Amino acid sequence: MKKAIIPLMTVLLLCASCDRVREYFHKMRQKAVEETVVGDVKKGDTEQRQQQLQFTRVSYCSPDSSVIAEADIPKRDGSVVADSILNYLNNCFPHLREHCSGNRPQQGFERVGQQMYETMRGEIDEFKAGFGDDEIPEYALAWSQETRVTMVCNQPRYVTMLAVTSEYRGGAHGMHYVFGTTFDKQTGRSIDRSILTNTDSPEFKSMLQQKLLKYFTDNDGDENASLDEYLLVSPEHVPIGNVSLTANGVVIMYQPYEIAPYAAGLPEVVLTFEQVRPFLTQQGSALINM
Repeated sequence: MKKAIIPLMTVLLLCASCDRVREYFHKMRQKAVEETVVGDVKKGDTEQRQQQLQFTRVSYCSPDSSVIAEADIPKRDGSVVADSILNYLNNCFPHLREHCSGNRPQQGFERVGQQMYETMRGEIDEFKAGFGDDEIPEYALAWSQETRVTMVCNQPRYVTMLAVTSEYRGGAHGMHYVFGTTFDKQTGRSIDRSILTNTDSPEFKSMLQQKLLKYFTDNDGDENASLDEYLLVSPEHVPIGNVSLTANGVVIMYQPYEIAPYAAGLPEVVLTFEQVRPFLTQQGSALINM
């Protein structure tokens, strides 16, 4: 197991994991600005113009800033994809559909955020009660939750939402997760790793391993390291992580401990459409029009 990345990245993640996740989130948001094609569809293509979803950004911050939430809510235009995204957001933020279906989504989302805050405060009380009369370290009560679910890619055939969560609930360190979910605008269905095929082939495995090695060495600075020094699994058995689409390729993301230690962050590889073309199913090829 690679040790060189552990000291620096542990400091970053244990002491400032929220900052790191925010940095990742803002990087992805900038990508969304660069990759979204709203207003850039060819003139006369009214069908594609109709497929350009519009979103309203809503947010909430609790009085003590322990709970932060943000979401991009699609405007209800009667499309199946807008309805699917609302259901998806409702899973991320309980009762969102109930409170944010009207003409004032921001006010509704504030109620959603308040419920999140009240739920966490109740869980803290239960946590404290479990210790009885024992003294609890102050840091263990500094619970926090930050959840942002926003649109990061809006293409004529598909739209991708990115869910970024960072939370601390009294343990040794906080946890953070990043999941991308791509929706087919024609069917409203979410896509996953099933758009890829032949992922057990030597060619695909080699491409994935090279991309992962670059991710780790770019962060570590050790160009002579081998992939197995970084991983918790054998390089030959790296699973396909969370799959989503950008405007230019397929993104595969991994969560903490999924393939590498917590200190390794959130491993991510991007396969351009040209690179991934031989490994796309018929559905995947049709979705990106290849």
